[in-house]
Amino acid sequence: QIWIGTYADGLYRFNPETGEKYHYAKGEISKNISQQRINSVTELVPGEVLISTYGGGLTIYNYDTNTIEQYIHDPSDSTSIPDNQIWLPFMGKDGNYYFGGNSIFGFIQFNPKTKTFNLPPVDRSFTTFMDVVESSDGRIFILAVSLGLAEVIIGDTIRVVPLRDKRGSTIRNAVSITRDKNNILWMGTSTGLVSFDIKHKTINRYDVYDGLQGYMFNRFSGYSASTGELYFGGRNGINVFDPDDITLSAYKPPIVFTGFRLFQEKVEIGEDSPLKRNILLTDIIQLAHFENDFSIGFAALDYSNPQKIEYKYRLVNHSNEWVMNGNLGEASYTNMSPGEYTFQVMSTNADGVWNDEITSMKIKIKPPWWQTSAAYLVYGLFILAGIFSVDRIQRRRLKEKERARAREKELQQAREIEKAYTKLKATQKQLVLSEKMASLGELTAGIAHEIQNPLNFVNNFSELNKELVQEAKEELAKGDLEETKAILNDLEGNSEKINHHGKRADAIVKGMLQHSRASTGQKEPTDINSLADEYLRLSYHGLRAKDKTFNADFKTDFDPNLPKVNIIPQDIGRVLLNLINNAFYAVAEKQKTPTGSGLEIPTVFETPTVFETPTGSKTPSGLEYKPTVTVTTKNLGDRIEIRVNDNGNGIPEEIKNKIFQPFFTTKP
Repeated sequence: QIWIGTYADGLYRFNPETGEKYHYAKGEISKNISQQRINSVTELVPGEVLISTYGGGLTIYNYDTNTIEQYIHDPSDSTSIPDNQIWLPFMGKDGNYYFGGNSIFGFIQFNPKTKTFNLPPVDRSFTTFMDVVESSDGRIFILAVSLGLAEVIIGDTIRVVPLRDKRGSTIRNAVSITRDKNNILWMGTSTGLVSFDIKHKTINRYDVYDGLQGYMFNRFSGYSASTGELYFGGRNGINVFDPDDITLSAYKPPIVFTGFRLFQEKVEIGEDSPLKRNILLTDIIQLAHFENDFSIGFAALDYSNPQKIEYKYRLVNHSNEWVMNGNLGEASYTNMSPGEYTFQVMSTNADGVWNDEITSMKIKIKPPWWQTSAAYLVYGLFILAGIFSVDRIQRRRLKEKERARAREKELQQAREIEKAYTKLKATQKQLVLSEKMASLGELTAGIAHEIQNPLNFVNNFSELNKELVQEAKEELAKGDLEETKAILNDLEGNSEKINHHGKRADAIVKGMLQHSRASTGQKEPTDINSLADEYLRLSYHGLRAKDKTFNADFKTDFDPNLPKVNIIPQDIGRVLLNLINNAFYAVAEKQKTPTGSGLEIPTVFETPTVFETPTGSKTPSGLEYKPTVTVTTKNLGDRIEIRVNDNGNGIPEEIKNKIFQPFFTTKP
């Protein structure tokens, strides 16, 4: 049966075999529809006719039950149809129907099983789609109002992909669509008929010059018959054609240049003109520098449908981008710089097939005389002459300035040398005094510790003697002479100890005074072992006094057969103190590292057994680091060797050549 939807008279159903006719109008009992204006009639599932209306929602006629169901928007029901103005539907691969809404709803989804509607998420914003077609491989294509031709991909989110040809052009203003048996999409637009090859993304356009009834086509008027013919309805009738009968012309028309204009004025042929002969015979046009506003006319020699020929052009050395010029056969350029250019142009034939041949013409704009090669040569000569003259003058001035600067520099250097020499002498004296005072300061802490022991003995035995005197008095009072004699013997022994420790303190004080006073330069017989032992202990106790957490082992290995030697004890003492201080400093720094920085470096006098870190942690070798400083003396016959050895990190190779530079140090 044939269903006919009208613009304002409802819906008709006609049986061509019996001639029976049914009319469905708004308000009629048992034949009721909700709107007189019908947009489309579709049978997506056999036996179920979908009637889309303009303002009356959706009406569904069922052949099996001969009943009509109406779906109209209900503001109180979220599952009702959201828009009463709907367009031609299609069935998605998910089994749901999809309608185009006429307002803000681009897609309306209808579930035929649950009889409910909803608005699925869409990744493109557009208001509606006008017509729909399914390709032979099941792809859905729609004519979207705001996007033109687009493909619909249904999933959790509906994707709408606009389709463009190879040049990026889109198809807009299309109101009807169908496909032929070759899977080519055909669309009726407001400017003629358009075909789109889905696979190759090529577009062909047809108009009244190709035999169409007119430029305007109607909505939903595209139809593909089983015979392969396509039907499109327009304002002036119906076009019926077989796409296989349409062949594109293989003719590729040549392009010729038709005219040349300067400042929008036509250029005539002449001796004083840029055109010496007809432009058809011209390969190059030469212009003066001020003739920089020109236009070139061109045309493709195809007279079948010249209004459908399209052009593109470019001016090489000015822009390498092709300019799409439509069917306009002229190109214009303004304010061009002097130079050599190549104008190139290409065209299509009347069927839109591009010609592979490029037609070109050279255009040369001459520079003004002041920009010619001869002018630049003269400029160069003048510049060279000027540079030479300026150079000669500048050289003389520079020589005079250099002489004056050299004299002034020599005088300034002499003054600086004299000033630096005076300052250096003062600094040298101050440094020597500071070094002595620093050395004395380091000794003070050690001496204080050394002198404290004998003083403690003196104080303790003095207190004890007081108690013994009191006990002796008490025994005398008792008449016990034997006990009194014993107490007196103890007093005598204690007095000897007081005397011994007093002399020891006296020796320490004398040694300190001897170290602190200025050297007389006089040599005197000196016990090297005693001198080395004294400064070893003074250095250790001095470091302990400054840092209570520091703890190290120190050892001596003195040759007992050393004779006294004539030396200046203060000077040798300062040398020993400096070496021993450095040794204790090195082991103290190594002790502060997280793991002791590796295995202990053994001395020739002792093989260490542990490697001790500040926290007592083990090294990867399992040893603990134990900081040790050893002082050794040895009689070598004609000389005496004093060796200070430590198991610290050692002196880095890069500074070993600097250790005898005055005032050089690696300490903070």
